[in-house]
Amino acid sequence: MRVCKMQKTTDELVNHIKKAKTIASFFEDNSAEFDSLLFVKTLKSHLETKKISKQKLVREAHLNQSYVYDILNAKKTPSRDTVVKLSFALGLTLTETTRLLKLAGYSELYPRIEREAIIIFCIENKKDICYTNDLLCNMQEKLLIESKCLGS
Repeated sequence: MRVCKMQKTTDELVNHIKKAKTIASFFEDNSAEFDSLLFVKTLKSHLETKKISKQKLVREAHLNQSYVYDILNAKKTPSRDTVVKLSFALGLTLTETTRLLKLAGYSELYPRIEREAIIIFCIENKKDICYTNDLLCNMQEKLLIESKCLGS
């Protein structure tokens, strides 16, 4: 399975909206750009290319198995933090994490927010989710995984 690519840039879509006679005609002409399953397809593609089992994804993301399976079957929509946890579990780069967040309907990680700067730092330095959680705890930020801080 290959990662699905969006065909048009955001700027191109905005230009199409500006030129559209009706919103219905815009959606009709650009229906391929609105694949609601693109997040799930991309997530599954990462699982396959990185050779990570669903069970390992559950374990590494510190999530409930049935919840992850519901996400993979497009029955549940993950929260923004859950997308970040899945990204850590998959060992994604910052670029890949940003794409996954956007496909799930969320904004990218923003470095002017201290908590998000910590997460970006950990992704960039290939730290795991437990290290990231400890660093968040030590910096008195909201944890990704609800657990005791190792440093306390």
